[in-house]
Amino acid sequence: MKIKNKIIAILANNGGGEMLIRGLDLKDEYKAINFRKAINKAIEALIESEKEYIKQCNLTTGDKGKLIGSDEDIKRFQELRAEYHKDESEIECKTISFVSWAKLKQDNIALAIREVEEALEGGFWLAPEEKNNP
Repeated sequence: MKIKNKIIAILANNGGGEMLIRGLDLKDEYKAINFRKAINKAIEALIESEKEYIKQCNLTTGDKGKLIGSDEDIKRFQELRAEYHKDESEIECKTISFVSWAKLKQDNIALAIREVEEALEGGFWLAPEEKNNP
């Protein structure tokens, strides 16, 4: 499944890489564990790209990751990061049921973020099937 790097950043900034997985049926639990691994791999790529952008822009990082450098270089870094966030990454995952998705969201606030939830619908989780009423 392709996912925007912006979604990977949202997951990274909200604990998505530390996703708690419990109470799912065994097949969905296994799929969720593999999804967490794939997300962590994508987060690592995101971190490496940001490190490279810091080097390219002649910046350093200070306390709590604050960028140190000229305003022009910081602006250039932010532009590079914004472009990266527009790109997509391939995340290997298999779909889980809506019931399992709902359980995952209870323990993982990062998954309940609207943008994340919408980005993962149809790829990582499937909406419940509606029964047609006559």
